[in-house]
Amino acid sequence: MDKPAETTPGSWRDELKTARHTATGPIDFWTQSRFALSRRGFLFGCICGTMSVPCSMLISGAINIDRCPYQPLVPIWMIVGGSVALATMIANALDIGLYWCTNRGPGHDLATQIINGITAVVILFLIAWLIAGSVWVWGIWRPDTSDSTSATFCYAGIYYYAFAMLIVGYVVTAGLTMCCGHIFCSDPPNRTVSP
Repeated sequence: MDKPAETTPGSWRDELKTARHTATGPIDFWTQSRFALSRRGFLFGCICGTMSVPCSMLISGAINIDRCPYQPLVPIWMIVGGSVALATMIANALDIGLYWCTNRGPGHDLATQIINGITAVVILFLIAWLIAGSVWVWGIWRPDTSDSTSATFCYAGIYYYAFAMLIVGYVVTAGLTMCCGHIFCSDPPNRTVSP
């Protein structure tokens, strides 16, 4: 029978537990946990790995810009959504890289605050963009994907990819909302203050 992985001293689990106990609030916990994971290369790997999705949205939208005359905003939604998501991921990757290079020097805290503020605004924009995409993509329910001379034509590749990205976007938004709700709404553990 397999035993669950035990936490070894200095593991990422220990660092997350320490971050949870020493954080002064939810934002501080997010920052500490993000850097605890980035020291292991985990977060940087996740960011780089998931960059393929916005890149594919951007490329797919650009290649098929004129292939959905029934709703020309579908490829534009893909281009803008992919570009903004990619820029946000690059900014967060640079923030992690800055952390590694400066070892949290005095300038890093200000840079992190600026990047976190911009990221928050961009996330709100992406949620609004997700809603706009829902109107544009789902508003042309079942377009003609075979006859390119039809007035209701939209290339199947761009339409179904946008359709799938909307579903993924809502799933990710719901998952992040639940995680943030847990972090922000849970009671902090008992903290002992040393003299």
